[in-house]
Amino acid sequence: MYGIYVDRESKVPVTRQICQQLRMIIESGQLSAGTRLLPTRVFAKEWGIARNVVIEVYEQLTAEGYLDGRAGSGTYVAEGIFPSSDSRIPTISSGAAVQPQPKPEREQIIDFATGVPDQKWFPRQIWAKYLKEAAEGTLS
Repeated sequence: MYGIYVDRESKVPVTRQICQQLRMIIESGQLSAGTRLLPTRVFAKEWGIARNVVIEVYEQLTAEGYLDGRAGSGTYVAEGIFPSSDSRIPTISSGAAVQPQPKPEREQIIDFATGVPDQKWFPRQIWAKYLKEAAEGTLS
């Protein structure tokens, strides 16, 4: 199911293999927003892996914004994931981590880059007013 392949001979941890593949399946649009994922017990049984691995995968993808966990209801593909134009899903070969394909640039709602303020929201007029007052020594 989902077209996920776990390579047990790979040096890449199973958790990372599944995370990368699920992330790419969601990005490609094969799993659309609101799609309910398998329960962790079923997923673990299907692939013959520990349930803790599946829980870790779901938690990681939830933290990244790909999944939405709803208490008592299940885990769903999150809203706001835009399918990329490249629908090819690469598989993980032995020892090689899958690199995500570059996405087309689109306007970001929020820039999460650390250490770089979003200058679009900076109050320039107020700043200029206070800077002028400070320079003239007329601060009240």
